[in-house]
Amino acid sequence: MTHRNIYFTLPVSAAAVIAVSGGCSGSTAQQEKPNVILIYVDDMGYSDTGTYGGSFAQTPNIDRIGREGIVFRQYYTACPISSPSRVGVTTGMYPTQWGITTFLNTRKANRENESEDFLAPDAPTLARALKREGYSTAHFGKWHMGGGRDVTGEPQITEYGFDEYSSTWESPDPDPLLTAGDWIWSDRDSIKRWERTAYFVDKTLDFLSRHKDRPCYINLWPDDMHTPYVPSEEAYLKGEDNNRYWDRQVNFTPVLSELDRQIGRLLDGLDSLGIDDNTIIIFTSDNGPNPSYRNSRTAGLRGQKATLYEGGIRMPFLVRWPEKIKPGHVNDSTVMCSIDLFPTVCSLTGCEAWSGEYRLDGQDMSRAVLGDSTVRRSGPLFWEFGKKAVGKPLPARNAWNTRSPNICMREGDWKLLINYDGTGAELYNMGKDMYESENLAPEYPEITRKMSRDAIAWFNSSYRKYAGSRNGDAGTPDADGIRASGEKVWKGTEILDIRFGDPFILAASDGRYYMYGTGGVRDGFGCYVSDNLKDWEFLGQVYRGNTPESWTKANFWAPEVYERDGRYYMFFSADWKENPSGELENFRIGVAVADSPSGPFRD
Repeated sequence: MTHRNIYFTLPVSAAAVIAVSGGCSGSTAQQEKPNVILIYVDDMGYSDTGTYGGSFAQTPNIDRIGREGIVFRQYYTACPISSPSRVGVTTGMYPTQWGITTFLNTRKANRENESEDFLAPDAPTLARALKREGYSTAHFGKWHMGGGRDVTGEPQITEYGFDEYSSTWESPDPDPLLTAGDWIWSDRDSIKRWERTAYFVDKTLDFLSRHKDRPCYINLWPDDMHTPYVPSEEAYLKGEDNNRYWDRQVNFTPVLSELDRQIGRLLDGLDSLGIDDNTIIIFTSDNGPNPSYRNSRTAGLRGQKATLYEGGIRMPFLVRWPEKIKPGHVNDSTVMCSIDLFPTVCSLTGCEAWSGEYRLDGQDMSRAVLGDSTVRRSGPLFWEFGKKAVGKPLPARNAWNTRSPNICMREGDWKLLINYDGTGAELYNMGKDMYESENLAPEYPEITRKMSRDAIAWFNSSYRKYAGSRNGDAGTPDADGIRASGEKVWKGTEILDIRFGDPFILAASDGRYYMYGTGGVRDGFGCYVSDNLKDWEFLGQVYRGNTPESWTKANFWAPEVYERDGRYYMFFSADWKENPSGELENFRIGVAVADSPSGPFRD
């Protein structure tokens, strides 16, 4: 396989950086605050790199970050899957509070997962906090906190505190060079799958070269090491059956090598710009690997991506800052989490950890980053993932390794896993059994009971706490239902985040309120129910139109429901098209009837 040095059409390429390096050192001296680059790799296993025992490929450049800085061996991500993990590191808060429960998908899938379509723009962000202190900010790489698929109305990346961005398909405004098709990648992309990390590194170096008079904060979030593994043009051109190998180790290994090579280009570029000493580089991953190759990518830790076992949430974590961090330090004892990065980076840079009206869940671990291994957490850590799977049959294969309870708590050396309904308690001692091979719950019932109470109480108080749409809770209103800003929290579309139109509310004889409308269902109407007109629960689709096969498109809208003699009558408008030109025609008024306000309504 051959490697090409790829330099894209940017104002300053990695090659040109060397030419301008002589002009940077003076302005760098005027800049006291450090630059910060957060390298957030996608789906990297705990032991993919040499630093953590990996032997898939040599990773000298990634290893160099730890060798010339500090290595942490008990660092965790906030969630074992993409979107909520990214929300955690961005906000410094548990992602479940923002209603980001799993990877963001289609609107229908998000609703089924009790998830929002995007991170609320008023959530605190590290970028916004640093920008308030004079930082120039940029995001280059995967976003996955809103946008893509059929989601509309999502905030732009700039609304979260970033001055510039270039992002992939799962974002509000994908880079057209990366998104020729309507999917994560395409063979028609101008920047090929195997060229993306180089492209993002070039973007990073260019941004730094153009803002050398100010400190910079940059998200460098590559697609690697997420499948498909397409390491080169030669690999792609092997033939139509090549995609059979796109999750195999034969392709994984060169992709890992290329990621490491690009990290080396980044390090060399910082040195050429004269800003190497005063740049903090943080290297970690969003969640565990998939595939794990029989846990060889997790150093034998149980679990993988999408589980709360160690293989899904324990991540590599390397920090390099030549000006402040002595090289060669390894911290085996301090327990850290991605939610800590917000307050920690702010402390390291001398900035206020500004979070507006919200309280950060993360803790300032700057002393540990600077080399103090005696630092301990002041309280427990919590996780939530997989509520939808609770109570469902376990996978037929490898359930022990691929399905965990949906709540997790770590306090000291004790780690508890339990389902939100109180079932499935598992207790492990991380100091003695990091591989989670012996469930100690039967042996330590008091510890299990106490941690179970605490974990479930945390879940009940945190789950979708600040979510604004899926369950109709747009925040915590005062007695008049008005936020401090004067914004009413139950305005139609605001409750349901533009997924519910033409709302009609029926005050039924059972004392409850039923809201009927369009959105989130196909060819018909959905229904929400409430006891107080503030908190709404989605009941699902209550009416589906009887559309003939000849109808190529159908619209149902403007439902109104009336109760009479113990029955419920729904009147609505409908139109459809069946003519060759595809124009809408055949406008009609329809009626359906049900015995209950929750349906089902039938023609």
